[in-house]
Amino acid sequence: MPRIKIQANNSGDGWGIWRIEETEQFFTSELPTIDACPDELTNEFKRLEWLCGRYLLKVLFTEASQIYQGISKNEHGKPFPVHSGYQLSLTNSFPYVAAQIHPAKPVGIDLEKIRPKLAEVCKRVLSAEELADAGNDLKKLCVYWSAKEALLKISGNKNFTFSKDLKIEPFELSAAGAVTGSIRQYDLVEFYYLNYLITDDFVLTTTQIIL
Repeated sequence: MPRIKIQANNSGDGWGIWRIEETEQFFTSELPTIDACPDELTNEFKRLEWLCGRYLLKVLFTEASQIYQGISKNEHGKPFPVHSGYQLSLTNSFPYVAAQIHPAKPVGIDLEKIRPKLAEVCKRVLSAEELADAGNDLKKLCVYWSAKEALLKISGNKNFTFSKDLKIEPFELSAAGAVTGSIRQYDLVEFYYLNYLITDDFVLTTTQIIL
């Protein structure tokens, strides 16, 4: 089975990473009808990402002793499990898919491949302070970007300016660590702790759940 990691807790929260090696037919046979891939999604890899993400959620729900009945989306495009109060987040970058769940708290998970084009992208999404802290370190730039994407998914609102409204505090880079992030909206500031993991292929950032 090509799952890379499944981390589940007794409290019902958890996250996992999957490397896609299965066929579309395999995933379809394992999922409820509501998770059928949309006909307008014609790209082979995008279809596999769609289906694998939902299959991974099914695995996580099973680990949490929950019944998985499929995924829907709200008016902002944020996914949620049908007939369940659980919170969830999905991310993908072929051939990898990752997901996180929690019984009550909003979560955000993001997976980004470490690629040279990040240096240009980050000039648009990081603040001057964040860019100065990361310097030319491609892996650190990737952690910053991934952490901001995770914050965006926690909020469920896409109307943020990445460089101003989503902030990551300076940090010391390691193979696995934690960062402090904040979401700023109007006069409100919400702080979150995020864990990150760096591999040879990608950076993974997840909400840190404090029980």
